[in-house]
Amino acid sequence: MFTPVLAKHSKSFSLIDCISVGVDRMQRNSEAMREKVEVWQRSELTDVTAKVVIYEAFVEGKLEAPKHLARTVHDLYFEPKYEEFRPRTIWSLSNAFTSAFKELDPIPSFLRTPVQAPKANAYCERLMGTIGRECLDYVIALSEKHLRTIMREWVTHYNQGRPHASLGPGVPDSGNRPQPRPRIDGHELPADCRIRARDVLGGLHHEYWLEEIAA
Repeated sequence: MFTPVLAKHSKSFSLIDCISVGVDRMQRNSEAMREKVEVWQRSELTDVTAKVVIYEAFVEGKLEAPKHLARTVHDLYFEPKYEEFRPRTIWSLSNAFTSAFKELDPIPSFLRTPVQAPKANAYCERLMGTIGRECLDYVIALSEKHLRTIMREWVTHYNQGRPHASLGPGVPDSGNRPQPRPRIDGHELPADCRIRARDVLGGLHHEYWLEEIAA
């Protein structure tokens, strides 16, 4: 199952090692969450405090949720269905809120793309194709942090350095880079300007612009 990935990149690239790093990171995050849960389980609440939290959440509107769930949260906290949530703790109150919210119908975050309708996802598909063709098809991200660094540099290049034919050509956002003052006639460069260049992503792309020569 790894053959397509290895063939696309490098045979010296160990996908097993990368997966191992990912699993290790997940376990580290899981350990932090486990420690947080243990703190909640040791943090006791008075009945008055729990009622105030429920009141502020639903009656005062600090929580964007239907007000009728206040009674459900109250009952689940003071009359829990499971013994592990019988102690009056932050953990038990958190479980009461979570269990009450399960009564709500899920709000769809994504819409299913219609079958055989490529135009329905046109903008997303166009962007993903551009990212692949101009960036990720040529680099190997070794971690999530590395991937974010790569994408930040590419996005900056895409918006501030890469010519877009639909703009003349031009760039959507010139950033802090000054625009060239002189007008270029054909292939002749103005005498008071020089061409500057900058490597992007270690030389995968290059940016060029005119810079006025100081008198």
